Amino acid sequence: MTRVIYSAPESQTGRSASDFICRHNIFLFLHAIVSNFYLNTDEHFFEPEDLYLCQNIGNVIETLSALSHCNKVKRSSVPGFPKKEKHLAKKIKNEENIYSSMKEIYGDAETEYIYDSFAKDIYNDTQDNYENIYQTICAPKTQRFSLEIFGSSLKSKSKRDLPINELIDTEDKYLENLIMVRDVFRDQLTLLSSKDKELIFYKLDELIRLHTEILTGLNIKGSQVGEIFLRLNPIIARLYGDYCVHLPRSMDFITVLEKEDPKLRAQLFTCQAKARPTTFPLTSHLILPFQRFLKYHLLLKEILKLTPEDHPEYSSLKRATSEMSEVGERVNERKRDFELAQQQIQSDENDLNFINRVEKTIKLMQLPRGAQLSDFGRLRKAGELTAENSYGARLSDYAFLFDTIILLCTRPKWLQHRYRFRTAVKIRDYRIGQTSPSHPNSIPLFHRIVPHPTPHLLFVCRNAADREVWRKAITDAVDVVEPKENAERGHVLAMTTFKEETSCYCCNRIMAGIFFQGYRCQRCQALLHKKCIGDYPCLEVGSTNSNASSINNNGLTKCDSVTLPTVINEPLERSESTLSLSPDSKQPSADRVSKLQRETEEELINIPVERQSWFAGDLNPKTASVRLQSLPVGTFLVRKRVNGGYALALNTPGGVKHMCIQSDECEKEFYFSDAKRFKSIAEMIIYYRNRELT
Repeated sequence: MTRVIYSAPESQTGRSASDFICRHNIFLFLHAIVSNFYLNTDEHFFEPEDLYLCQNIGNVIETLSALSHCNKVKRSSVPGFPKKEKHLAKKIKNEENIYSSMKEIYGDAETEYIYDSFAKDIYNDTQDNYENIYQTICAPKTQRFSLEIFGSSLKSKSKRDLPINELIDTEDKYLENLIMVRDVFRDQLTLLSSKDKELIFYKLDELIRLHTEILTGLNIKGSQVGEIFLRLNPIIARLYGDYCVHLPRSMDFITVLEKEDPKLRAQLFTCQAKARPTTFPLTSHLILPFQRFLKYHLLLKEILKLTPEDHPEYSSLKRATSEMSEVGERVNERKRDFELAQQQIQSDENDLNFINRVEKTIKLMQLPRGAQLSDFGRLRKAGELTAENSYGARLSDYAFLFDTIILLCTRPKWLQHRYRFRTAVKIRDYRIGQTSPSHPNSIPLFHRIVPHPTPHLLFVCRNAADREVWRKAITDAVDVVEPKENAERGHVLAMTTFKEETSCYCCNRIMAGIFFQGYRCQRCQALLHKKCIGDYPCLEVGSTNSNASSINNNGLTKCDSVTLPTVINEPLERSESTLSLSPDSKQPSADRVSKLQRETEEELINIPVERQSWFAGDLNPKTASVRLQSLPVGTFLVRKRVNGGYALALNTPGGVKHMCIQSDECEKEFYFSDAKRFKSIAEMIIYYRNRELT
């Protein structure tokens, strides 16, 4: 009723906002009784505490009974409460018993914890709903019995032929099903537009071409199974990665269309009647490619197990099995990341909508010009919390805890709607102290900048359990503002909202969500997930990890990309085709410089590549370019290439250039060209630091 009249916020399952929502909804309900249903409040009215604290449910039932018999409700033909007093008394007694039991169960936890009882996981894995389709459609023509029952009666070649024949049989069935989906469903659904078909039957033609090529190769006499999958592995990885990520969207889209359009639903039934088998709907056929993809490495593994090591196909088959297993893991990981990202987006949208509603209920709020509450992060908790200053004066009795600030307010009276803003506390400016025995239910906050023996603020909670809940919520917020993962990494971090799709510099995964997805370091400009901060040292400061080796007396240690390190600062000299570092005439004597240079070079040569200051680990060219393009000309890094080997990325006046570092495994040498070879990558970097790189 109140939602229809006032557009009240929907029920939230989290504990953080339940107190605010309960109060808000009770206000709307009581206001509706007076304003819209014109009840006599002297005769029929309950106090908000009667419902919120489950104190007097009888008054609540009496009010609802009177409401059910008012003229406005009677015109709606909704049956009211029993009119006879004895029936009403019985109903009231039953209701009181129910709510008394609830209070016994939840005790001091009150309504905050009740909401958790109704939490549901909104995500259901569609794969579980289609367990039987793969076994029905892709079953081999002849079932393969366990090889143990044959004992030694089968020759080795015969044993190996069984899983190969199963692979061919099931591939034939699978391709047949793909073609059937195209001919019977896609081409016959005339009520769908071309755009809708492209969305539902995503990359179907490419799948048919791929598996036609696989089946053709498998049927060629003398063909090697491993070589076929090694050759097509990149296509399989790309195609099934895209398909599996897109699959939930296709499933949801066809389900919605089917519900909304009766004619389309009838046409789908007609198509299903022509399909083979007729027992499965279109959605089942759409999920089949995902299930088939996950079977390949199992089939290859079975063939490999029965292939002798001296067999000519053993090597390629072993590589193919390993690569298909890795591809399966990457695709699964990509699908999982996409689903989590979609869930995060939905969660962020709900958070933003809710924060906007909270903002409308706070009056006289003083924020920086143009700022909104959503600029201060997610709402972590809202509830009763008395705040006192260092003189013991009471400031507020209600608090809204966000990621970066705490809003202290005075809560409205029960028939008032808006909270009165008192002050805002920046979490970064305070530290949490220990609870004093004289104030057992309090949380002291001490100012970081203005030290004082007594707390600058004292939060007084209702009881010990409430104190622990608030302390944990504030501690979590402090960890968001100043992540503990950054203790030894030297970043100057700021929570950041990325308007465009952005990837983490450490794990290369997307920053999921629509606001405050991650952090930006104000020193090195690195963009990081919170969980990745501890694995990624600041590029300007470096790691204080004892395992990282020092490069020079200035303490420069391992980082992902640094300006070309030299013992003495040297100016960059540019020419049209080369970059070089040349000594300045005002520098110390040449003998001293040479000595220091030799000592540093000897130290650097002995440090493994993985611990060098300029080594960035596994990195693709695009990410390396992004990291270097905003840094000074001459900045470089060495990265590990995706397909093996190393490459040098160098920021030049013409942009970031990538050069492959060649290697001779026999001679254990590294080089850019045959003109000059080196015993190690470190030796190569030292050489070109002071010489022209043509």
